[in-house]
Amino acid sequence: MTPQDVRADHTLRAAIACGRCNRSRSLRVGAIPRRWQDTDLGRIPFRCFECGERPNRIQVERGTGPRHETVWAWSLKPEGHPAGV
Repeated sequence: MTPQDVRADHTLRAAIACGRCNRSRSLRVGAIPRRWQDTDLGRIPFRCFECGERPNRIQVERGTGPRHETVWAWSLKPEGHPAGV
């Protein structure tokens, strides 16, 4: 899934999670530079807002209010290699 896909569907929201800080933050896909807009979210070199480490999970959810379902997720294995989820 690309940032363009998330922006096109207004019911989707993206979040990144850092294992080091143990925090999850919403990802503003509109703020991602234009050259990355058609790149898979798992291949974009995101950094944690707090500590600067690579996030260990990127998740795209659909829904409004208290109900959300995961549409797409990417996670980093403990060894530091991507794991398709």
